[in-house]
Amino acid sequence: MLTEARRHRVFVAFDADIAVLPRREWVAGVVRAALRSADAPGGSVAVRIVDARAIRALNREFRHVDEPTDVLSFPDGEEWPGAGQARHLGDIALAWEVCVAQAAERGRPTREEAALLLVHGVMHLLGHDHADLEEKQRMQAAERAALAMRFRRPPVVDY
Repeated sequence: MLTEARRHRVFVAFDADIAVLPRREWVAGVVRAALRSADAPGGSVAVRIVDARAIRALNREFRHVDEPTDVLSFPDGEEWPGAGQARHLGDIALAWEVCVAQAAERGRPTREEAALLLVHGVMHLLGHDHADLEEKQRMQAAERAALAMRFRRPPVVDY
């Protein structure tokens, strides 16, 4: 049984006005699996499924890149509270239309692409990056481990 300090709460919101979206429970399950796989301390994560227009605005505001992207992570940035306490780990924005298009381009199911992007977002919340080859390899290994918790045959991590 998880103690309160190890519990991972995931809040999922849909801002995208798109006919076919993933179920909240599925999104939360992928995020929780990534947090457990990374042995993350307890805390909460907020996930918003947005459209291409919204992710473009976020990308422009926070990364100064005026184009849509697939996923953005916003780590909380606060110091960890004392032992035994949980905190908000951060927010993830996933662009559903971009996810669907990338899945088609890569020849994989949308569900696999969405899982890859959600896990990628979680790893950024936990401090992983892919700025250099060594960091990228560590991050990809963590992502593969997380995906293996949700898929019998995990999708290939290929960025």
